[in-house]
This record gives sequence, structure tokens and C-alpha cells, in this order.
Amino acid sequence: AQSAIAKKDYASAARQYKALLEIEPDDVLALNNFAWVAGQLKDPKALEYVERADKLAPGNPAILDTFGMLLMDKGDTARGVELLQRAVAAAPNDAAIRLNLARALIKAGQKDAARKELDTLAMLGDKFPAQTEVAKLILDTYGTLPVEKGDAARDVERLQKAVAAAPNAAAIRLNLARALIRAGQK
Repeated sequence: AQSAIAKKDYASAARQYKALLEIEPDDVLALNNFAWVAGQLKDPKALEYVERADKLAPGNPAILDTFGMLLMDKGDTARGVELLQRAVAAAPNDAAIRLNLARALIKAGQKDAARKELDTLAMLGDKFPAQTEVAKLILDTYGTLPVEKGDAARDVERLQKAVAAAPNAAAIRLNLARALIRAGQK
């Protein structure tokens, strides 16, 4: 099922999870992943699946993350943000969950809270492989990237990666030019 998800073949992944759940109906991980895949397929039962997983393993950060994102997709922003905040509190070092919380906070209009989460993620540097997405969210939402005092070379490197991932993003290119000037590279 994971290889189908990697290929974005959600229908195949859903079939595989459904077959697994027929054998092991209380497999929390499979139920959570099935809920997420069902959400990607816009299956109205996705919330039922994740609610069942949450009853089987209350407070599980992965389930809270899935639950929160499905609620956000359904337009229940307040409850979605609340569950994502609980997920981050339960797994503060899980950067992927923190990124989902930042997205939800932006969608909820809570830009100051989102900025704190995004800045935390940005400071992880190469420890978090989705830095390009973090940079894009910061630029799209705030118009500028955070700059680390005294580490112009690291800023240049981070922005070069962001430009490589999004070569047509003028705001990222502008920030790279500024960082190059600060670093003494013209």
C-alpha cells in the first residue's frame, strides 16, 4: 500500500488497506492510513475511519494528525487546528506533523502562530527534507524568509535549494540575491 501511495495511486492503496482491515479490523496503523487515503479520494467515510482509529488508540499523534487534516479538508478549521496542536504536543519532534499544523494555522488565518511553527521548521535546516515547502509557505504567506543572524552562507545554501526546487518563484530568487549580497557574494 505504501508503494501505491508513493505513486499517488490512492485507489489501489485503498483496496490494499481495505483487504488488510478485513483480516485485522483493529490494526490502528492500517486504519489510520486507510482514513488518509480515503480522504485523498474524497471518500465521505474517511472521517469515520479515523474516528475509529482514534477510539482504538486515543492521543496517538499520527492519528490526531490524520484526523486534524481530514477535518481541515472538510472545513472544520477550529477542530482540525485543535487536533493538530494536540498531535504536535504529543510528538514535538515530528516535523511533518508540525508542517501540517502550520498549514492549518495559515488556513485558519492564525498567521502569527503559523509563523512560529514555520520558523521552528526552518531552523531544522537539512534535518527536515521539506525545507523547500517550508520556504514556499513562508514566502507565500509573509513575503520573506527568516534570516539567521551571522550565518549568511547557510541562508545562501538554503535559498539555493529553494530556487532549485521552485525556479520560477521570483520571491525566492529575490531573497537569494539579498542573501548573496549579505554573504559578500555578488
